Amino acid sequence: MDIRGIFNLDSQKDKTKKIEKKTSDKTSKNKTKNIKNLIQPNNLNKNNLSLSKYAVESFQNLNKKTLVNNFLKKFDFDSSEQLLDLNHTLTDTEVSDYFGNIQHKELYEKIKDDELLLKKLKRGTEQEATVMFIDIRHFTKMTIDYSPEKIFKMLNLIFPFIIDTIISNGGYIDKLIGDAVLCYFGLPKQITKLPHQLVAVNTAVAIQKSINLISSKVEKLDYPKIKIGIGVNSGIVKTGFLGGSKSYQSFTIIGGTVNLASKFEGLAGEDEILVGESLLDYILDDYDVSNEPKIFSLRDNNDTLNVKCFQVFY
Repeated sequence: MDIRGIFNLDSQKDKTKKIEKKTSDKTSKNKTKNIKNLIQPNNLNKNNLSLSKYAVESFQNLNKKTLVNNFLKKFDFDSSEQLLDLNHTLTDTEVSDYFGNIQHKELYEKIKDDELLLKKLKRGTEQEATVMFIDIRHFTKMTIDYSPEKIFKMLNLIFPFIIDTIISNGGYIDKLIGDAVLCYFGLPKQITKLPHQLVAVNTAVAIQKSINLISSKVEKLDYPKIKIGIGVNSGIVKTGFLGGSKSYQSFTIIGGTVNLASKFEGLAGEDEILVGESLLDYILDDYDVSNEPKIFSLRDNNDTLNVKCFQVFY
């Protein structure tokens, strides 16, 4: 088995050389980062979860000192359980064939007239995408130290912020996996003006900042401190419908690009965003990254391959 083919790593050899050059080039530009691109209001669906508008309004002004006060005015965070009662209840459970959640049903409505694309998706196909894994740190200990009611209230508090930020940027939620989120950008069609690689990193930064704001407040209500790690990777993914049963099928992504994004997330520390080399060409004009990558090895029989990922500073 060719491990390079599995993990789509043939293009990773030469990209590290570009980092130092691009980093030095950008310092001379004296440019201001466009923070407003962290959330793209033009992509906001008015039918999204109710908290979307607050994420959009707040994170357009991330560079302003008044951010925290303006953001917290949306809710009285210090009034007992009020913040924890914001959980959104979904009422529309009707879904189209093969599309297992409301967001994917909306996706189906957008692509149902593209017969060729829909046929490819139904039988399985390959497309380029950017994949993101988001995971809460020290979650196992939380489940030991706190009651089930408190754990689920915490999860249902932070997930709307995460989900709304992803959807507002044109991303799609593949699945929630306990305390983790798998999502992707650029599938099945590119719907954002910016490259999906940059959009994904912008989204990751917005999510980290929002979770830090929320965590600083819920700790006062005797809830656990919330810290997350994020891994992002871009490349070819296999897309299709998984399940094979009339009772359960869902549209999903699989493959080496997805596996590596999961690996990057596993290496990320608290508040960290780690990205693969495939994203560097798209983000170095907007973000600084670590000069020294984190490296891990993949083994297949006698073949060993060193894989690099880089921390994004925000």
